[in-house]
Amino acid sequence: MEYVSAGLAIGSAGLSEAVMLPIRRVMQKRLNMLEEILIAQLRSGLIDPNDVIEEDRLASFVLRVRRAALEGVAQRKITIIARYFFRHATTASYQEDKMAEYAAITEQLTDDDMRCLAAVQGGRIAGLLKQDIDPQTKRSRFEIPYDMDTRGAFENRRDFRHAVLALIRFGFIDVSSVWGGMAIHVTPRFLAYLDELELKDWAA
Repeated sequence: MEYVSAGLAIGSAGLSEAVMLPIRRVMQKRLNMLEEILIAQLRSGLIDPNDVIEEDRLASFVLRVRRAALEGVAQRKITIIARYFFRHATTASYQEDKMAEYAAITEQLTDDDMRCLAAVQGGRIAGLLKQDIDPQTKRSRFEIPYDMDTRGAFENRRDFRHAVLALIRFGFIDVSSVWGGMAIHVTPRFLAYLDELELKDWAA
């Protein structure tokens, strides 16, 4: 909190205490929320008491989620980011760039995005995604059917379709023209992101 206050000092020079006091209160509230999230995840069993997290990894993570908390990123999304970190932080395969990418995507997810991810994951588990072969790569891929059952996540197919198309900004879908319309396929990047989410993340 001290260095955050110091960092704000230049920008807040000349502001009255009456203005700064509510700002400090909001900042402290958000940092308290972050502390509760981290403590809860440490107690959840994701980290063994004997596990050791490298200092650089831990410092980068704390700075990242601290910034996110102060910027007002939702508790649910910070919790998902924290779970990802604690699941991977002690492994030899941990990569800082993957952590940064996962956090950046998660921070940007809207409520519609989250409902869309849940619907696609549900369809994937239920075998509702249509499997075919990419004519260019000759690899298997999965299409999101226009009429896929979203199990109440969206009021109608049109809203679901719009939400799915919005995921193109993350590189989560490929869109191609087909006779009578368009086909939407999930990308390996999308599947990899879904694979990192646990069932409890949807209710975080």
